Amino acid sequence: MRKGLTSTLKSGLSKQQLDAIKLIASGSTIKYAALVLRIKNSEIKKWLKQDEEFKSELAKQIEKLRNERDHEAPEIKQKKKSA
Repeated sequence: MRKGLTSTLKSGLSKQQLDAIKLIASGSTIKYAALVLRIKNSEIKKWLKQDEEFKSELAKQIEKLRNERDHEAPEIKQKKKSA
């Protein structure tokens, strides 16, 4: 695959877009995600403004991570109380 070209996966999002979603959902900044993925941060900003599928998937991933953290939090509190 040539530099600058990305394949589109079944979801309609490219691998770079999915990787950007994972980074941003986990708390990375747009600038850091762009640096890691070796793309311009304006490209990620464009996806956030114009790509409905990108925004939708990002929202799903953020919600998924929040739910996972919410389920872990009570377990951590229980361990601290018993210690």
